[in-house]
Order: sequence, then C-alpha cells, then structure tokens
Amino acid sequence: MLFRSDYATYASRVTSTVDSHAEGASPYGAYNMAGNAAEWVKDYYAMDYYAQGNLKNPKGPETGENRVLRGGSYMSSRRHIKTSYRLWEHPKYQFPAYGIRCAK
Repeated sequence: MLFRSDYATYASRVTSTVDSHAEGASPYGAYNMAGNAAEWVKDYYAMDYYAQGNLKNPKGPETGENRVLRGGSYMSSRRHIKTSYRLWEHPKYQFPAYGIRCAK
C-alpha cells in the first residue's frame, strides 16, 4: 500500500500536529498511526520471533535488550511508514523521530 502525503507525514524535516491528516485517521479515530513519529511499543525485539511466535497479536519475547518501534516517522520513506513496519532500539536511546502514543 502506498500512502499519500495528505494521509501521513513522511519524508519530511518536521513532525505534524497530532490532529493533522484527518483523511488518514484509523477506523478507531487514531491519527498518525503511520509516519510522524515511530512509536515505542511494549514488545521486546527478536529477529526470529515471527518464525516461532503467535502470529495473531504477537506480544514479542518475554525478555530482551532492545524494544520495538512501529509505524515509521516523519523522516522515514513512504515504504517504511506502515504500522506493520518494525525497527528496534535500546530503550534508553533517544531520537527526535521516536515517540509514544498516549491512549485511554
């Protein structure tokens, strides 16, 4: 799937406001699930996890050194902003394109 620039912020030098790109909101009303900021998730990272783990709502391994980020960022190419795109980093690493999503 290719994204239109009016649906997500990517290949940019800056982020967008949280409520930008209303056309790209999820069916649940969440904005910027792809692009804008890659989101830290609870999962630990294991390169081979999907080969051995549960494919329906995978939780990741129980332990690990690195955590998963999803969704790409404003700095990502169009190809890397899918919500299924995974990258990993040490949880103490900070980068302007990484963030969290507050949910209730």
